[in-house]
Amino acid sequence: MRSWLVPLLALGVQLSQAFTPTTLEVAWQSMNPGWNLGNTLDAIPSEGDWGNTASADIFTKIKAMGFKSVRIPVTWTHHLLGGNNTVDPTWMNRVETVVDWALDEGLWVVLNVHHDSWEWFDMSSPTPEKEQKFETLWKQLAARFSLKPERLIFEALNEPAGSASKATADAYNNAYLQFQNIVRNSGGYNKNRITSLESLYGNSDWGNAWFNKIPASWGDKWSYQIHFYSPYDWIWGAWGKSLWGTDADKAAVWQQMADVAGNFTGIPTMIGEYGIMDSGKINESASAWLWLDYVIRTGRHT
Repeated sequence: MRSWLVPLLALGVQLSQAFTPTTLEVAWQSMNPGWNLGNTLDAIPSEGDWGNTASADIFTKIKAMGFKSVRIPVTWTHHLLGGNNTVDPTWMNRVETVVDWALDEGLWVVLNVHHDSWEWFDMSSPTPEKEQKFETLWKQLAARFSLKPERLIFEALNEPAGSASKATADAYNNAYLQFQNIVRNSGGYNKNRITSLESLYGNSDWGNAWFNKIPASWGDKWSYQIHFYSPYDWIWGAWGKSLWGTDADKAAVWQQMADVAGNFTGIPTMIGEYGIMDSGKINESASAWLWLDYVIRTGRHT
């Protein structure tokens, strides 16, 4: 496998970034387990407004804990300059700094467009203005991060929002083709960069029904992503449900995972988010640990 080294000129300083093309299978083996830098760069309207800020030592600590990858959610819309949807250079620099901290630790990084999905890109009602804004944003991101190593993955959009319908899902399917085209033609290493495409709301059932796989002629450097918050009533402690762990409970989780595996055979799939709300407060603690263990094990082996 050949390693490429390309000079990067920025502010008069010559830098170099190595890129070793890899397969999705090798990448997935190298990324487990992963961690989310949540409620930080994705905070609305900006970093710190939800109580968290990023620092280099965070990535040092999570690597020491055994994590091999980090998903860095970013909300961009509050950092776009009026009129032309240009990312504020200060914000772009900040995001790149955080991404570089993680890459410098040897971690894999998933960089995305996060709460923009529901703040302005709800495709229940597609418009040329929304499509143009999405395209303009990703052209900037793809260009700015084009010379990062292969350990940087582009996630097109977090939890695509809108009505639970084939029409909405198809609007996102079209947006993903647009995204893939932008990335692959943006220069640098992006022709070989891994991308991540998510089902409507990250919902596996809707993905099984409506997600369109990228045509084989476009290459194989794309992956699929779901989020797993199931069963919903237990995750959120609805209607007083606090226990999980019966054979029927486990069978339902296994079936959801098996359905995804069967529908996306040969396509590496990421569970980009999973978790429980207020474990030990709403949900019984032993049930919460059992659920986490079962979801992780089942996800790895279905």
